[in-house]
Amino acid sequence: MTQNLNESSKKNTALMQALGAILLWGIMPTCTKLLVSQIEPMLALALTSLFASLFLAAYYAVKGKLGELKNLNLNTFLRMAAIGSLGVFFYNFFYYSGNTMLPAQTAYIINDLWPACIILFSCLILKEKLTVGKLLAVLMSFTGVVIVATGGSFQSFDLSNARGALFCLAAAVSYGFYAVLNKRESYDKEISVLVAFATSGLAAFLCAVFMGQLRPLSLKEWGGSAFAGAVCNGLPGVLWVVALQNGNTAILANLSYLTPVISMIVTHFVLGEPITVWSIVGTALIVSGIFVQIAADRSMTRKNK
Repeated sequence: MTQNLNESSKKNTALMQALGAILLWGIMPTCTKLLVSQIEPMLALALTSLFASLFLAAYYAVKGKLGELKNLNLNTFLRMAAIGSLGVFFYNFFYYSGNTMLPAQTAYIINDLWPACIILFSCLILKEKLTVGKLLAVLMSFTGVVIVATGGSFQSFDLSNARGALFCLAAAVSYGFYAVLNKRESYDKEISVLVAFATSGLAAFLCAVFMGQLRPLSLKEWGGSAFAGAVCNGLPGVLWVVALQNGNTAILANLSYLTPVISMIVTHFVLGEPITVWSIVGTALIVSGIFVQIAADRSMTRKNK
């Protein structure tokens, strides 16, 4: 009886942790839009990476894992930094840049193509089989992105929108590469996230200096950077990992599809961005594509049993 209560308590806690992560990911597009409207993208990337690194370092210190950094050999550290740069440095730089040219809602939805990129790169790099289900999922997601990017009309798609859309697509491609390359590595994935944020933050600071973007910041800009880095990047990642360790993976994974819905609602009420029919249709196609991929994977698993 006591064991069942403990298990139930763990699952409920995991559910709350997962919902917290999803909520924070949902407000991230709005937070990012507000941040890059005040701070140049490269400098914003440097600052958010710094605060995310500090948060993760504090968390791993409490957890007793920070000492594992000393055990990394140079080759492993460089692999963590190189692969991590795709998921932090390049991903965020492209996404931040696209966010300066597009509405926050549009930028986030286009960026949501990353699951489709993971499917494609898994086939190309990990040699996974490209099934009809996977191909359909990619086509649905890509169609959804095109609908959102064009607003349902190619005639009204101006050059600035095209540049912003390309940046957000580049962000999705970067994260797709990161996820696939990271999957085949055997190093500690939690420590690798800290290394990725720390090294990417350092690289971004050097780039910001070279580009002449380093400047004194106001208290508001420091606060926005700290919130975006620690609360919107570091904290949800930790919450999600902990939730997956104690909760039902299938249930939590399905809950993650609430993120674009939360994002649309928050950008509407905070930034005043309209929720258009095309953004709803595009988001529905992208999310449906992910569900098609899940169904295809389950079907393949049953056949292999």
